[in-house]
Amino acid sequence: MKKLLIIFLKYPQLGRVKTRLAKGIGEEKALAIYQHLVAHTLEVAALGDWDVQLHWAQPMASYPGFEGYDYSLQKGDDLGSRMAGSMAKGLRHYDRVVLIGSDIPGIHEDIIEDAFEQLSRYDIVFGPAADGGYYLVGLSQYLPEVFQLREWSHPEVLAQSIELAKANGSTWALVDTLSDLDTEEDLKKLHKLQKLFNIL
Repeated sequence: MKKLLIIFLKYPQLGRVKTRLAKGIGEEKALAIYQHLVAHTLEVAALGDWDVQLHWAQPMASYPGFEGYDYSLQKGDDLGSRMAGSMAKGLRHYDRVVLIGSDIPGIHEDIIEDAFEQLSRYDIVFGPAADGGYYLVGLSQYLPEVFQLREWSHPEVLAQSIELAKANGSTWALVDTLSDLDTEEDLKKLHKLQKLFNIL
């Protein structure tokens, strides 16, 4: 089975990443944390027996550490349409596609491997985020309906996505729940667990 891991990224630029976190700790520290999280994500992505693609939120400029990857530009008017577009593209050439963000401190290869394994039995897999969204989504067939939420970034994103899957008659599974890192409060909760934050 051909497996593809897609990583959604923003270009690491001062003032353009982790903007909610930056309100509490400043733009320079927020950028440094994002850079560390991206590096961590790429390290984890390199550990599995899957292909990796980077899908950028904006046109990519040259940046150290991103050489050698296949990459694409995200296309769509909102997060849902961008994810659906990336999934459609991936499923043209792969049997199973898993998509993750680039800023989840707890992500590790066992979770990604579990997601691919779940796709041998289910149509869709989600990685629940502690805030009610999801940090991972995987498909074994194209299901654009799952990404057709009216709004994103609210506590019912995962629940509503599961309801869309059910309404479509699709089967679904979950992997481990992880925490996002979007605010200074999130950082305080994770600080003891993550060596990534030694820069603070």
